[in-house]
Amino acid sequence: MKGNSSGIVGGNGKVLKTNESSKVFVYFVDHGAPGFIYFPDIEHDKLYGDVINATLYDMYINKKYSELVLYMEACYSGSLFEGILPEEWNIYVMTAANPHEPSRAAYCHP
Repeated sequence: MKGNSSGIVGGNGKVLKTNESSKVFVYFVDHGAPGFIYFPDIEHDKLYGDVINATLYDMYINKKYSELVLYMEACYSGSLFEGILPEEWNIYVMTAANPHEPSRAAYCHP
């Protein structure tokens, strides 16, 4: 998300090539736990909230977007953004669960 393809661990080298005029939409669906989300089947399978927030700050400081929307569908996903994201960053985050609850799918037979 920072736009830097060098030094990526476990990644595929794909990066966002955005600027201060870009509108960025990120949609993440997978598993989570308090304070982190999972990336199954890679060497470093956890992404912690402080790393996500440092990345968002880096994007803000380096003018990598004009607007950023982040949808995160994972258990405890609200724990990654609790008490952060100043309004001037112009980031809207929607999570599937608050910091203290899982986000389980449910099936109701007709």
